[in-house]
Amino acid sequence: MHSHRPFDTPLPSKNWLNELKRNPLSYQVLNSKTFINKKIKLADWTCFLHHDHYLSKHELMRVVKRQRRHTPRTRISTASMELTVHIDSHAYERWTERISPCPSLSLLRIRLHQLLHLGRITLSPKGWGFIDQDILFGYKIIDHKLIIQTFLGRVSLVPALNNYKAVRRFISTQHDRLDLTIAPHVLRQQHPPLIPKERVQFSGNRNRYVLEEFAFTLPNGRLSTLFLLETIKEYNSSFQLIDPTNPHGPKLFRSVLYFLLEQGYQEFVLEHVLFHKQEAFLTAFNKRLAEGELKHIV
Repeated sequence: MHSHRPFDTPLPSKNWLNELKRNPLSYQVLNSKTFINKKIKLADWTCFLHHDHYLSKHELMRVVKRQRRHTPRTRISTASMELTVHIDSHAYERWTERISPCPSLSLLRIRLHQLLHLGRITLSPKGWGFIDQDILFGYKIIDHKLIIQTFLGRVSLVPALNNYKAVRRFISTQHDRLDLTIAPHVLRQQHPPLIPKERVQFSGNRNRYVLEEFAFTLPNGRLSTLFLLETIKEYNSSFQLIDPTNPHGPKLFRSVLYFLLEQGYQEFVLEHVLFHKQEAFLTAFNKRLAEGELKHIV
């Protein structure tokens, strides 16, 4: 009879970790309610065909953090998904002068429509809106069409745009003659608002979650993945980056671990649980091991 030696705590070597990964019993233990929550409710799952994947891992982490860093503004609400986005050549030219390079008007329209679906476009009742609380634009709504008339710029690059009411008054009297053009070398460094590969909304016993999967390019040209997790607790929310190659990050809730487990990230979830709940996992593993060997003897 082949028997396995019980694992002690703390885990002493990588060899034992590799042995745990190869042992099917590890994943039986992992599937218990002590470590994951299978009672999740899926609310929405959206895949985006035109997603971004050209950045490196370091660049992606920097841009994603910056997009979520801006403080929500008062008296401004998320644009309705029932709207359709329309822009003309004037608005497109202002984007390319003040926001970031963009190959064509049609690609910009697609990106804006996806941002609308992601809830990242907010509107004020005064005819001004923001993308990611940073990119300021003027608009009007006619027959369920969100018609973007101009882009003023990024608040992060032009802090004066924070006082957009004064800017609006100036433009209305000067007929858009305010020089908000960004220097070419600065403009080339700007990235458009990034679109994830997928976005999933689900809930557990207490919290709601929004998990966005972003793709990035490795030095060898292959694609890899980084997740942005938003955890919503009543009226508060927090953001956290999840790197599937680094299971030693901040502790994740059991509902999130279950979703990642179902998506094929078994080794990540196993190592994450061992890092945060090592003693509990190895105790459960050794108990299952002992019960299995006892049944074999009987």
